[in-house]
Amino acid sequence: MKLQKLIILFFFILIGFAGISQNIMEPKDLIPANDEIVNWQLIDSVNTYTDEDLYMYINGGADLYLEYGFNKLGSCKYRNRLASKIILEVYQMKNDAGAFGVFTINSSGKGKKIEIGNEAVQYDYYLHFWKQNYYVRCASTVKSEGVIDTLQQLAKQVASKIELPGKKPELFVLFNKTGYPFKQVKYFKGQVALANIFNFSHGSVAGFNEGISGKLDDKMVFVFSYENEKQRREWFASLKGKMNMSMLFDQYTTVEDGFTVKDRMGIMLSFKPVGKYILAIKGMDWPEAQPVFEKTSTNLP
Repeated sequence: MKLQKLIILFFFILIGFAGISQNIMEPKDLIPANDEIVNWQLIDSVNTYTDEDLYMYINGGADLYLEYGFNKLGSCKYRNRLASKIILEVYQMKNDAGAFGVFTINSSGKGKKIEIGNEAVQYDYYLHFWKQNYYVRCASTVKSEGVIDTLQQLAKQVASKIELPGKKPELFVLFNKTGYPFKQVKYFKGQVALANIFNFSHGSVAGFNEGISGKLDDKMVFVFSYENEKQRREWFASLKGKMNMSMLFDQYTTVEDGFTVKDRMGIMLSFKPVGKYILAIKGMDWPEAQPVFEKTSTNLP
């Protein structure tokens, strides 16, 4: 019995060390060398960026990555004999949820899903994927079958160096259990990402720790998660006050424990508090939204 316990303990210690060694891998260590991609050569060296200088690399886009918990970026360029170029970016986020979130916010419904990492999507000139706490993007200056194949080879090389798989946020798992055929599901951590999905106007919906959204045809369902129910009550009261007083919304109506408003485009917005969550639906009035609220909230703890 003692021997069995020692074996189990040793097994978990090994897992712990594997996790530690993986988490401290630098983005530059995941970037393939010249001899790993046939006919493509690295141009100069790999550049590394931290949160202090990310703004120098992404003009106007750094806030989004910082919001998701950015840690480091390794970036480089490859060139072939035809002078075509490929840019490879390896973003190391602070956790798996951050990598998954950046992947969802940068994904559209126009790409083709491919099997690299945890999830990957191929577009005309680039592809991106996430695995564990890394978000990776490969982009080309030209569109051709050969270059697209190289993008995939490059991405597979990077993914193979990331030893552990990634874990999706629990909120995403719960959201998917509703059974609704959600499309373009987005996981977000703050106002910057939320504004890229839908503008609720100047931080009307605020204070949340994380959130998720999905499309149902031309409608959208949102779940905003707060630290606890007390915080949710405070922020829900703030939300009601802002939308009731704002000139950007009209037809404010309190319904049961929630409320509805119309925005400037005439789109109906319905809101309902559930435990430590605020549920919101764009494009449904209260009677239409009720069954969706009910089905979505059943899976929330």
